Amino acid sequence: MAFRGEHAHAIDAKGRTSLPAKFREALAAEKETSLIVTREPWDECLLAYPLPEWKRLEEKLDAQPQFDKEVVLFKRVFIAPAQEIDIDGMGRLLIPQSLRDYADLTKEVVWVGQVRTIQLWSQDRWKKAQAQAQDELAKAPVAARLRALL
Repeated sequence: MAFRGEHAHAIDAKGRTSLPAKFREALAAEKETSLIVTREPWDECLLAYPLPEWKRLEEKLDAQPQFDKEVVLFKRVFIAPAQEIDIDGMGRLLIPQSLRDYADLTKEVVWVGQVRTIQLWSQDRWKKAQAQAQDELAKAPVAARLRALL
């Protein structure tokens, strides 16, 4: 299962937004009917995981020292707000208010494929993040290594 592309969608006042058809198809092929959605800890957007990917992440986190301060903080920011959200028969998700507030999701949103996960951005924040990423990547020492992957 791979998620690719940018897909602009509306989100209504109740927090319902449609999952892009390509993403729904990828999930349906694996018989997945929900996503785990949480706050992205380094950006002001949301991250959505298919349940098998989420379980792999939880296993990795569970193997970390439970009293390590950074692990505790990461779990507080990333695991605590996570919610399993069902995809309804029309391909929509109801994003809880607390997650919408964090990512400033109102009116227009952008679903962004990240191969194994999906990001959900407000349209304005996505445009700013894309511009910033383009600038930073052009200057990054790792850019040459990443170009070689293409």
